[in-house]
Amino acid sequence: MDTKAMFSGKDAISTEEALKFATNAIGAITKGIQPDNSKSTISHNNDGTDPLVTRLLNNGVAQQAEILIDPCASGREKYYFQTPYVINDTPVGADDDGEGCCVGTPTIEACRYKLHLHELCVKDCVDTSLDEMLEKEVKQHSQDTRDPFTEYGRSMAAKRAKFVARYAKFIFERNFILGTPQTRGDALRPFHGLLSRLADNRTLKIDGSAGVLESIMMADCRLMAQGMDVGRYIIAINPILMPTLKQEVRTYLKADPFSDWKIANGRVSYRGMPIVESRFVDVDLTDNTTSVWLIDPSKVGIKTVYTPTNPYIKRIDSQDDCGGHCVTMHLAGSTIVTNWNGLILINNVKLASICDSLVLSGLDNIINSGVVGQLYPKVTANPGL
Repeated sequence: MDTKAMFSGKDAISTEEALKFATNAIGAITKGIQPDNSKSTISHNNDGTDPLVTRLLNNGVAQQAEILIDPCASGREKYYFQTPYVINDTPVGADDDGEGCCVGTPTIEACRYKLHLHELCVKDCVDTSLDEMLEKEVKQHSQDTRDPFTEYGRSMAAKRAKFVARYAKFIFERNFILGTPQTRGDALRPFHGLLSRLADNRTLKIDGSAGVLESIMMADCRLMAQGMDVGRYIIAINPILMPTLKQEVRTYLKADPFSDWKIANGRVSYRGMPIVESRFVDVDLTDNTTSVWLIDPSKVGIKTVYTPTNPYIKRIDSQDDCGGHCVTMHLAGSTIVTNWNGLILINNVKLASICDSLVLSGLDNIINSGVVGQLYPKVTANPGL
């Protein structure tokens, strides 16, 4: 009997399902009796909070969104986020017909959005009561492989708890960025993540085939024409693009040393917009392209009820006499957008030969999560910039 089938997990993502992304998240997991690995260390370079999630999770604009209830709806649909009002005015003279003695003031409009939320859940199960007993009694030893979960002298149950918490955090953050209402599988569940907002028709999409610098400057031109404060934006890229970006900036600075592009202490910026590296930004190694996301965190945020480091936790014990238990970790949320000018998607950005598919051969699963692909269509022409 499959003991895990006995538990209700609210369509949870199991830790076993998520382990296929171990190299993407925290490190490979070794099972069974092993030789002395005390000097071996599992790589956990990708552990920790993703820099892009840090900028967006429950930030200022997300905190301003209210959780409301629709009394005429039921189930998940009755709960929704209400964004704060955004005040817009018409250009002076746009609604003046020239009649009358006085010139009227512009029309003022107040807009806000109603956004649905989704629940995310991660589940970890211990199959039997025997497993429960032994995990509490078996201790961690000095010859065990070193990893962030190891605490010599403490039980395997304590190590499991640290492991599950760390992986659950990664799974939640990955859904925050890559989730869409249609996505299911590969450790993703339906969720209005940042990717779903980037795919929205209201998000400006720019063809980046002209080059990463030129594309970002085109986006900057459009923002300035609308009177937007470009200093508020961040430029999100996959770390794989950084060698290409630095190479192009150095070349650009040779021709124009007074350019708005800057490299200082190994960090790249443009007109005060910082570069944020996130492994969740897609890379397509079949045609050596990636994307660049321009985001204004004062207009875009990720609001959650409970957080990846402090989820709502339930323990569900098996009805079988010798059965084990499951622990489920829950939160709910959505990506908040108060102004669609706060998002720009630049696609088709070419990777330079110093860091392309030839150099990265065989690393597809580490660099890119399987379902990212091209959930939004590639842009083939500039939208009239």
